Amino acid sequence: MLSAILPILPGWIGLALRYYGPGWRLISTDKPTTICTVLLAVLAIGSFGFALAKSAGVRFDLNVRKNNDFVLSRLLEAMNSVTRAKLNRFSAYVRDKPCPLPNHPFDEITQPETQVERILQCLQEALGDLMGTGSANVSVSLACEHDGCWHWLGRINADSDLHFGELTSNRNTAFHHVMVARSERVIFYPDKRKAIADQKYIPGLQDSEDRVGSILVRRLEIETADGVFEVGLSVSTYGKQLCEQNDNEAREKILQAVLPHFETRLRLELCLYYIKRILVKRSPSLTPPDGSVLPASALHQ
Repeated sequence: MLSAILPILPGWIGLALRYYGPGWRLISTDKPTTICTVLLAVLAIGSFGFALAKSAGVRFDLNVRKNNDFVLSRLLEAMNSVTRAKLNRFSAYVRDKPCPLPNHPFDEITQPETQVERILQCLQEALGDLMGTGSANVSVSLACEHDGCWHWLGRINADSDLHFGELTSNRNTAFHHVMVARSERVIFYPDKRKAIADQKYIPGLQDSEDRVGSILVRRLEIETADGVFEVGLSVSTYGKQLCEQNDNEAREKILQAVLPHFETRLRLELCLYYIKRILVKRSPSLTPPDGSVLPASALHQ
């Protein structure tokens, strides 16, 4: 209520001065107009300061998200975490395996699904930090289609009630527009309520009654000899938006600065996934350069 009164209070006082004239005395003085002028100035400055403080409080989180040093530091930390996980696995293999090797190393040390899960977890944590809410309010998932079936490559904190049948067939989902209809390569609604109004989002179990949050779906494409291997990256937040709907600067930072760092690593692991789970499976007579036979586990799923 105070925020509504303060901005118009100087106008009320000015109107009173004009009505009562210079005979109005606030204190015993020969210069009532000067006193009133000073009072008006003080009230105006106070009103401006209050409004400024309120504005700063409302936009505090957004300014944090626009801080380049903070964003860069968080991205580097996330990427280093992913690299360390892979380095630890490779180092353990080099340290522990006897020579000659008991089987082909590709199938054992190349674990794209494990790396994808780790990258998605880092993306979830980074977005939670940038929002200032923590990762519990963020879900991320990665899905692809091959051999006529849809597969989850990774799901972190994702709604369990949304299944491929609905995601791919229901035209009211962003996933359908990006991965099935292919009408858009990326759909980003900082405000889910806007996405619901535009019939691009169906609320899930984790959505609150007020539907506050953001939704983002992006199609990643890997060129192959047979065409394009397409993968859908989905991000959803609950209880807080990634940014304001009309904040173009924050939108561009998320799309052009934050996501590409994770997408580069995802593309690397998706290439390995395609080689291991699709190319090898379609090439049963394939043998390694040394002439040994690939282990049976390299040919499953």
